[in-house]
Amino acid sequence: GTIPAMRELWLSNNDLTGYIPSNLFQVSSLALLAIEENYLNGTIPSTFSNAVNLQRFVARNNNLTGTIPKFVGQSTSLLIFSVGSNNLNGTIPSFASESNIVSFSASSNNLWGTIPLTLTRQPSLAALFLAQNNLTGPIPPFAGPQGSLQGLALQFNDLTGDIATILPSIPPNDLGILALGGTYLGGTIPTVIGNFQSLTTLSISDAMLEGPIPTEIGNLTNLGFLQLDRNELDGTIPSEIGYLTDLGVFQIASNNLRGEIPQTIEACTSLSLFSVAFNPLTGRLRDWLELLPDTLTGLFVAGASFSGNIAPRSIQNLPLLQQFVAFGNQLTGRLPNQINRLSNLVTLNLFNNRLTGALPAEIGDLTNLQVLTLGRNMFRGQLPDELANLSDLRVLVINQNNFTGSPDVIRNLVSLETAIITENHFDEVNGLCDGIASFSGLAAIFVTPPAQCNCRVRAAHDVVRQVKAGTCSPVKLFLHSSSSSSRSSSSFGVTI
Repeated sequence: GTIPAMRELWLSNNDLTGYIPSNLFQVSSLALLAIEENYLNGTIPSTFSNAVNLQRFVARNNNLTGTIPKFVGQSTSLLIFSVGSNNLNGTIPSFASESNIVSFSASSNNLWGTIPLTLTRQPSLAALFLAQNNLTGPIPPFAGPQGSLQGLALQFNDLTGDIATILPSIPPNDLGILALGGTYLGGTIPTVIGNFQSLTTLSISDAMLEGPIPTEIGNLTNLGFLQLDRNELDGTIPSEIGYLTDLGVFQIASNNLRGEIPQTIEACTSLSLFSVAFNPLTGRLRDWLELLPDTLTGLFVAGASFSGNIAPRSIQNLPLLQQFVAFGNQLTGRLPNQINRLSNLVTLNLFNNRLTGALPAEIGDLTNLQVLTLGRNMFRGQLPDELANLSDLRVLVINQNNFTGSPDVIRNLVSLETAIITENHFDEVNGLCDGIASFSGLAAIFVTPPAQCNCRVRAAHDVVRQVKAGTCSPVKLFLHSSSSSSRSSSSFGVTI
C-alpha cells in the first residue's frame, strides 16, 4: 500500500538491505526521500518518474546499480539528487531548460560519457560533484554571471580543458570548493583566481598545470586547503601566501618551483600540513622551519636542496608534529638533543643527507616512533641504549653511516618488521644473530657482520629451527658482509 499524504521519509543509516520499493514513488506528495548510508542494491526504480513533487533524493553510500533515470534531468521539482558512492553506470542525462536542479552529486560511481552542457549551464546549479568516475571530454563552461555555483568537484576523471577558460565561466562570489585534480586540465592558473574570495578549498593536483603560482592567490583569505602538487608549476612561491592566515593544508610538492620559502609563511598560523617536497627549492632549513606554527602535524620537504643544520630552536615549537620527512637534501650538522621535543613523531626520515655526530640518547624519548630512516648520512659512534625504548618502531634504516660497536640493542625493538643496517663499522653482531628468532614479526633484516660465514649460517639455521617448531613466524633474512680492505662484498640470503 501507499501513504497518500506522506511528504518526507527518512531512513538513513539503518543497515537496510534489498531493493528500493517501486511503490514509494507512487506517493504523489513525496517531497523528500533520504535512504543514504544503507546496504540497498538494485536499480533506481523506473517509477521514479511518477514522483512529480520530489525535491530531494538522497541515496549516497549504498550498493545501487544501473543508470541514472532520464527523469532526473526533466523534473522541474527536483532540487537535490545525491547518489555518490554507489555502483551506478551509464551517462549523465540531459537537463531541460525548465530544471531547477540545485545540487547534483554522483561522485565515486562508474559513470562515463561527457558532462552535459545542459547541466553546467543551469543558473540554479549550486553544487556539482562528479569526482572519481570515468567521464571524458572537455569540461563544459558554466552559467557565468547568472550562475550560483558554490561547489565544483570533478577530480579523477579523464576530462580535458584549460583552466584559463573554465574559471571565467564560473561566478566567483559564492564558490567555496574547486577540485579539478587528476584530470587533463592543463594551462596556467589565471590571475582571475584572485576573484574567488569565498574559496575554502582549492585542489588541482596532477592536472598538468604549468607556469607560476599567481600572486593573486593571496586574495583567497578564506582558503583552508591549497593543493597544487604533481603539476609543472615553476617560478617561486609567492610571498602573498602569508595573507592566507586560515590555511591548514599547503601542498605544492612535485613541481618545478625554485627559490626559498618566503618568510611570510610565519603568518600562516593554522598550518597542519606543509608539503613542498620534490621541488628544486633552496635556502637554509632553519631559516623558515622555526617560523612554522605549533599546529603543524606533517612536514614534507624531501627531494629539495635545503641546507644547513637542524637547529634546536627550529624544532622545539612543533609539539604536534607526527611526520618529518626530509630525505634527499643537503642537511648538515648533528641531530640535536632537542629532537625529543617532537614527542608525537611517528615518522622521522632524514635519509641521504650529510648529518654527522652520534645519534643522541634523546632519540629514545620518541616513544610513538614507528619509522626511523637515517641511512646515507655520516652518523658515527655506537647506537644508544635508549633506542630500545622505541617499542612501536617497525622500520629502522641506518645503513651507509659510520656506526661502530654492537647493534645488539636492536634485539629489544619488539615491534620491528624491517631493519637495514648494512655498510657501517659494527664490530660485533653475534648477539644480534643469536637473538634473531626473537623478532616474531620481522619480515626482513639487513646486517653487516664480520666476514665469517659461521655467524650467518648459524643464525639462518636457528630461524629455520624456530619456524619448524612453530615458535617463530616466517622471515626473510639477509646478512651482508663486506671487507673494506678488498672492497669486495658477499651476501647470504635465506627465505623461509
